[in-house]
Amino acid sequence: MRLAINQPFDLETSLMMGQAFRWHQLDAGFYPDGADERPWFSGVLGDNLIHIRQTEDGVEYRSGGPNGATEADLSDLLSRYFRLDDDIEAIYADLCTRDPQMAKLVEAHRGVRMLRQDPWECLVSYMCSAPASIASIKRCVEAIADGFGHQVKLGGEVRSAFPTAERLATDATAAEKMEALGLGLKRAPNIILAAQCVYAGKPDLGVLAEPGVSSLDAVRTLDAFRGIGHKIASCVAMMSLNKTDAFPIDRWIQRGLGGCNLATMPGQLRQKVVSGRKLTDRQQYRVAEWAQSHFGPYA
Repeated sequence: MRLAINQPFDLETSLMMGQAFRWHQLDAGFYPDGADERPWFSGVLGDNLIHIRQTEDGVEYRSGGPNGATEADLSDLLSRYFRLDDDIEAIYADLCTRDPQMAKLVEAHRGVRMLRQDPWECLVSYMCSAPASIASIKRCVEAIADGFGHQVKLGGEVRSAFPTAERLATDATAAEKMEALGLGLKRAPNIILAAQCVYAGKPDLGVLAEPGVSSLDAVRTLDAFRGIGHKIASCVAMMSLNKTDAFPIDRWIQRGLGGCNLATMPGQLRQKVVSGRKLTDRQQYRVAEWAQSHFGPYA
C-alpha cells in the first residue's frame, strides 16, 4: 500500500529521533528490493504491526495484525499519526518570523514531523523516560507491550500491541509483573496508579485532547500524576493531546534556547536558562509561559 505525501516529510528522522519509542529499522535483507536501498522501519500502532519506508512521493507500507499480514488501508491512521493535516508551510512561516534561530532550524530540518501518538501509550512511554536513555526507554516500553499485550505479526516478525489502561488497571499482579520485567520498584507502581486513574476516567485523556482544553490545563492535570513533572506532562500534551504550544523543557531544550532571542525573558530566569543550571518545576512553567508568548501557537 502507498500513501502520497505532497509536503516536506522526513520519515526516518521523524520515527527515530526519540519522540516515539516503538520504531526500529529492519535489517537490510528483510525486504530484498535489489537496487532500492531505502530502509524499512517497523512499528506498532494500535493493533497494527506496520512496516514502512519513504518513497519519492510519500511512503510505502505493509501491515499485519493478530492473524498475520493484512491488506488494510491505513491511510487515515498514518495521516493522523504523521500530522499530515497540519499546514506545515504555514507553521514554518509563522515560526520563522518569531526568532532568527527558528529560521535556521526550519531550513536545516525541513520534513521532520511531530507525531500524534496514542495518549495512553505516550503517557506510559514518557513515564519510563526519567531518567533514561532512548535505548532503555524503548526496552521498557517494549517489555510492557510483550508482558501485557497481544501479539501482532507481519513478514515473520512478531511484536505486541500496547496494553490498554484497563488491562493494567485490572490485573492484580501487574506491579509485580512489571518489576519482574525490570521496570523498577518505583516506576511500576506509578504506571499502575496512572492506569487505574485513566481507566476510571480521572482524567479522561480524550477530553484533554479537545481544543477547548488549554495546554496549561492539560499539563497541570497530567502533572498531578505521581512520577510526572512539567517536562513529561508537556511531552504528552504536545505529542498526543494536540497541544502544539506545549513546551517541554530538558537540558537539550535549555541549551537550544541559548541561541534564541531571550530579551523578553525575565532577567533572573534568563540567567539561569543561559547558565545551564537545572530549572525547578516552577521555573519550567515560567519558561514555558515565556516560550508560548515568544514562539506562538506552535511553540
